[in-house]
Amino acid sequence: MSVSRPRMLHRLVLPLLASQAGPAAAQSAAWTLWASGLQPGIHPRLAIAPDHSLYYGLLATGGPQGVIYRAADARAPSGQFSALPPIPYVSLTNNIEALTSNAASEPVVGVFHGTAAANLDDPVAFVLDRTSGQWVAASLSAPANLGVFALTRAPNGDVWFGAKWSRVYRSSDGGRHFTAIDESALVQAHAPCYYPTLGGAGGDGAIYSIAVDRRGRVYAGTETAGLVYSADNGASWQPVDPDACLAADPAQRNPSSPMEPLVRSGNVGAIGFTLGHDPVWNGVSLFYYNWPSSIGRADLAAHTVAPATGFTPNFIYKGLQVTRIVTTANGTMFLHSGANPSFDPVQPPPPSSQYSLGLFRSDDGLNWSAFNTGIPGNNDGLAEGALAVDGNRVFTATSDGKIWYLDTDDTLFRDGFGG
Repeated sequence: MSVSRPRMLHRLVLPLLASQAGPAAAQSAAWTLWASGLQPGIHPRLAIAPDHSLYYGLLATGGPQGVIYRAADARAPSGQFSALPPIPYVSLTNNIEALTSNAASEPVVGVFHGTAAANLDDPVAFVLDRTSGQWVAASLSAPANLGVFALTRAPNGDVWFGAKWSRVYRSSDGGRHFTAIDESALVQAHAPCYYPTLGGAGGDGAIYSIAVDRRGRVYAGTETAGLVYSADNGASWQPVDPDACLAADPAQRNPSSPMEPLVRSGNVGAIGFTLGHDPVWNGVSLFYYNWPSSIGRADLAAHTVAPATGFTPNFIYKGLQVTRIVTTANGTMFLHSGANPSFDPVQPPPPSSQYSLGLFRSDDGLNWSAFNTGIPGNNDGLAEGALAVDGNRVFTATSDGKIWYLDTDDTLFRDGFGG
């Protein structure tokens, strides 16, 4: 479908009303083209709002920067996109780093500002106010260093982002104001043994991923300290590994923790959840554990972890290669293997020994299989992060400006969370 940019601003600020859903769709055996003609570029970003709007942006593009596109109804058989007004950034590194929506279905965008010292206070987050039709630059209680690395919406409507070499940030007003939270200090208060980390770091480093499960528990994927979480909207934080410290002396590390891979993770690129709220994440030190890939699943009730299967050995071998793991309303999970070159220890060296990249699906977060059926050509790592869910429909995008969908059930419905 072609993409149009309305000439007049008022054509872009009509209420974001969802159209009526069509007949229930049958489960798909292959990805189906939903829209084409979008601005092409590297690492498309997708987000679905509560009113079923689908938003599209690009991490990197050779074309216009600061532009987000909107389609009115993700339940429709095909998508028609229009460009929103350009984001009023002051300085910009890359393009759109992160994309979500708030409870009012307004798009919320995160970027990196310029790297010069003079750019430290340049805005890094924006929300498109539906009343005025203008982008609002978010205010932050403390600078976010380079800017927003990951962004998400919680079931209660809070908007969260993780900053590169900075902190976790929370907004309770739809992304207009963010409060900085020093999660490293709060984790250390809860678990004094946690720092220095197993790698020797004294804090979390960058927050490379942030996700909220359906209960509202907020997870942060860190550069140096594995996974940490908050169950009280950021007031306190703790390791996802409940056995990280000795029960009798929380100042001492527990060398027998069965969940240590949650700690011995770094550059955590993605966090997802099973329907039972168990986290699935990318970033485990697989060579330390001799796991087939850096994807793991934690059983929070049993206090165990296990390596994900279904990948060629060493296929996904480090963090940030996966930047999004999504789950449909019926529990089907998807990930995209990402942009980093896969590692094959067998000669000859890359590129001859690199594996093909693409999409994988799972029913339980443990057992995965490649699922690229229907997407022609090289569905490669340039689409890393391009996943979004509306009920039982999942969307992905390719770097050539196309969006694809897959129906995982014969009923399309919205459970109020998942965009």
